[in-house]
Amino acid sequence: GLGERWTVVPLAIEAITPVVVPVGVKGNVVESAGHLPGTYVLAACLKKLRASGVDLGWAARAGDLISCDAIVEVQGVRGRPVPLCLYYAKGENGLADGRGVVNSFTEDLREGQRASVQYKGHRAGYIGETKTGDLPAFAAPAVVSVTHGTVDDLAQRPTEAVGGVYTYEAIKAGTRLRTELRLRTGLAASLGESHPNWWQALAGPGSMGRSKKDDYGQVKFEVLTAGPVELSGSPSGSGTEPTSLAQLTVWLLSDVLLRDERLRPTASLEVLAAELSRRLGVRLKSRVEYPELASTAVSTRRTDSWHAGWGQPRPSLAGLSAGSCVVFDVEAVMDQAEFARRLNEVAASGIGERTAEGFGQLSFNDPLLTSPVSTWTGPGRPQD
Repeated sequence: GLGERWTVVPLAIEAITPVVVPVGVKGNVVESAGHLPGTYVLAACLKKLRASGVDLGWAARAGDLISCDAIVEVQGVRGRPVPLCLYYAKGENGLADGRGVVNSFTEDLREGQRASVQYKGHRAGYIGETKTGDLPAFAAPAVVSVTHGTVDDLAQRPTEAVGGVYTYEAIKAGTRLRTELRLRTGLAASLGESHPNWWQALAGPGSMGRSKKDDYGQVKFEVLTAGPVELSGSPSGSGTEPTSLAQLTVWLLSDVLLRDERLRPTASLEVLAAELSRRLGVRLKSRVEYPELASTAVSTRRTDSWHAGWGQPRPSLAGLSAGSCVVFDVEAVMDQAEFARRLNEVAASGIGERTAEGFGQLSFNDPLLTSPVSTWTGPGRPQD
């Protein structure tokens, strides 16, 4: 094979016009996600490379090429979805204020003076890098609403017959997002021999999302390094070293698509534990010993996808949503160095289905999830 190591091309994507990433329709409003799914990024990157004579479609199908979700830049780094185990007091803003955040995995929400406080869970937004002792910087999804009229050809104005007005939600023009194109190191080396500077083809204009032929979806790609960089250690940049071999805290950085033994799409944590156990070579089960602490904070998401070429809907993708987190007890563990190596490999390659499109990305033992954070403070949300 191409080896287990990964090489990364970090990319920035700037929205030149608003970008619509449809996630649902409510009445006459088309709702948009606050990030660009890896599916869009992969299609745009493969198209650019193909135009320069490099075809990597086979590598994406073989699991040797991964295109991560493009997420808002938070203080100069690629954002990560807020972990759902974080709570804040009702009436405050938690991470957006840079204080008053409680981690339900390590702190009892009902003890002492906390018992009289009503807590709300963090549900949306992206955070920057984690440093132990400091809350990370926070950014809300930059989504705007734009309303249009449907013009009746005969009357030359919106009429009831054609539906009147409709609204698109969209990622705001000017938003800067960060993503990564990851490829096996062996593949990067052979590409470098046959096509020197192949990654330069990724830079420049592109289009993605809905209504590309109208005023939406124009973006600009920028390659952030002088060339591909070998990925050393954990791709998420924090905490894959097992803090204790007894527990493993898993944080999903993108949606995860799994199937049960009947091959049905599932959001079951048992299936997640079984898949991680298989990949890591250990036995994992949900944490049970601390009844006063939460061990799971998960939500599910369904993505309805569309085949632009055929003009037909594709199968719905249902799974665990980004931001979900779980604490597992590790029952049997092998050599510590081997375990750390496998954690890095799984964090780089992702788990479950459609990892080439950025699904299945996760982070292990991030200090934000393994520490009590109620005393931590941070920069909060940058003022616009």
